Amino acid sequence: MDLQSIYEELREDEYEIRRLKEKRKNRYVSIFPGAIDYSREKVQTSASNQMESWMADVDQLDRKIRNLERKLYEKRHHYTQLYNLDKYPVIKAHYIDLIPWGRVGARLGISRWTVHRRRKEYEEKMSKKE
Repeated sequence: MDLQSIYEELREDEYEIRRLKEKRKNRYVSIFPGAIDYSREKVQTSASNQMESWMADVDQLDRKIRNLERKLYEKRHHYTQLYNLDKYPVIKAHYIDLIPWGRVGARLGISRWTVHRRRKEYEEKMSKKE
């Protein structure tokens, strides 16, 4: 498995977590009477009250989010150890931490040129290994 496919796998997991968080937020807002977003269904005070099922949905989404975040953390740790990326913070920042190339330098406190140079050095080193 190459770094680009790892990046795509981690990116998909990150998107799934974001999607579930948005779904949880929407469900949570719908629970309360006079919800902030009035285009959503409001809680009824009649016998057809759905608040309990919606709270159960929120709890279930919370569990899913926590599990996915834990799995994402474990994957990042595994790939970092597998490819020994602690020695290559520029590569780790992009492929494991999912930081776009344009922001890696700012995150690490180095110039864009240094990011580009270290990326090329790593790619040359990996191509020599193969």
